[in-house]
Amino acid sequence: MRLWSSQRGLRIGFAVSLVIATFVSFAPTPSLAAANLNDTMVRLTNMMQNAYTSGSVCLQPTTSEAVDNSDYILVQFPANFTLSTTLSNWTTSITAPSSPGSGSNYWPSTAVGWPVALTATNVNGTSNTVTFHYASAQNLSISQIYCFDWTNSTAAAYTGVFTASEEGTLTLEDATPTAIDTGNYAVSVLSGGNQIVVNATVPPIFQFTMTGNTDGFGGNLSYSTVNATGGVTANITTNAKGGWIMWAEDSNQGLRSTTASKTIASVGWNGDVPSTLTAGTEGYALGVTKQPAGTTICSASNLSVAPEYDTTGHAGTNGGDVTANFSEIGQCTGAPSANDGLKLVESCTIAATTPAATDYTDIITVVGAGNF
Repeated sequence: MRLWSSQRGLRIGFAVSLVIATFVSFAPTPSLAAANLNDTMVRLTNMMQNAYTSGSVCLQPTTSEAVDNSDYILVQFPANFTLSTTLSNWTTSITAPSSPGSGSNYWPSTAVGWPVALTATNVNGTSNTVTFHYASAQNLSISQIYCFDWTNSTAAAYTGVFTASEEGTLTLEDATPTAIDTGNYAVSVLSGGNQIVVNATVPPIFQFTMTGNTDGFGGNLSYSTVNATGGVTANITTNAKGGWIMWAEDSNQGLRSTTASKTIASVGWNGDVPSTLTAGTEGYALGVTKQPAGTTICSASNLSVAPEYDTTGHAGTNGGDVTANFSEIGQCTGAPSANDGLKLVESCTIAATTPAATDYTDIITVVGAGNF
């Protein structure tokens, strides 16, 4: 009996050992976990809620022994996003968009484009994941940040409702496919907007200057010639969209001597044509010429002189009537002006019998206005 009991105990112990061994032999072998990516970034070009957006995907691999075999990159979007299942909507670009300088980069400053073009091969609506494939295995450097863009901004990724922070995942896979490196990222979707509206007002500007306030004939008037002053230029700078107009008004309608009680009278209105003075015959006239600054539209045909005073357009003439009321002498039309102007020159002829005096004088008032 003892012998049987001992044998039975041995048999039970063997059975237990067999069961334990069986369980051990069929236990799953632990899989190697994917390494964490050094850097991950997803940048949305439109962070507004309920909007389609394009964007950038950037990452830095972790393990050099793994990245040689990477054939896929999986972009898992946050749960609130809605993804297009039409693969053609997931167009990509691996060229960094141009930037104005090193301080203004569209991607991280040290990033480069993905080594080869990426093509979307699958969109999993359940996990909200887009799989991008590149045709050949790439040796991605663990010291480099790589980026690419999905470029469709009207049909690919829909942001969904407002959320302060939403998480997604980037994963590199080999051809098996087996996860190599993985990492999380987060984005924010806004309800109140992410745009800055910049307001400004450009005020109306009108600057009027003159090169002088006196204009002499440079000596005694001669009855054997037409005498002329050196001239004064009135300049205008304005941002008036319609340009400007300039007028002139005369105090004496001629050269007046108080001591001689004499006025060398203005030539009178000549029907929009300048008058011509004759030596030996008394006369007084105002001539006007264009003085463009050379940098604005008014430097071309938009700067004009009123016909009555346009001595350039009528060769051999001396000028028009100086009146007691303001008369238009010229204008700049249709454009802002930067220091364009008109030059005013007075001409005079006398007769041998014109009374002598040293106080012949006249005051011409010049004004201008912008056409805002």
